[in-house]
Amino acid sequence: MCSQTRRTWTCAEVFLEQSLGYGIREVRFDSALVNLNPSTVAACFVYESQTREIDYIECSKMLTGASDICQNVLQPYTRPGNINRFTVPPVSQSTHRVVWTPDYAEFMSWKGIAHVPPDIESIISYWFYKGPDTPPATGFEKDRCNLWLVNG
Repeated sequence: MCSQTRRTWTCAEVFLEQSLGYGIREVRFDSALVNLNPSTVAACFVYESQTREIDYIECSKMLTGASDICQNVLQPYTRPGNINRFTVPPVSQSTHRVVWTPDYAEFMSWKGIAHVPPDIESIISYWFYKGPDTPPATGFEKDRCNLWLVNG
């Protein structure tokens, strides 16, 4: 959560201090992502460096141009084909997952908080990435989820 007290903004972040390597990452939101403050970014990602990063969910009006658009990103984001943008419905709960392997990253988002989508209509987005920027698991990457402010 980002909050303002006496003109000072603070935001939250959680992160792991050790690498998990390849595998499945999943985050569940119990709040509608479309209700974020327009300057706030909600993001969960695997990060080693600015060129070795997998954002398995990133939502922000400032980054995508609309409050109901989220994205999956492999860095560098400037390379064509490294961003998947999708519309998020105004649901109060959602789940977002990446399956990260040496050869690909598979992303899925769905309505509700469940280990698997309850039905095909619940799937918000699916993206299979098998491009040159799937980062290797080096043991230095860390999992992070945070809220931050654009230009904050």
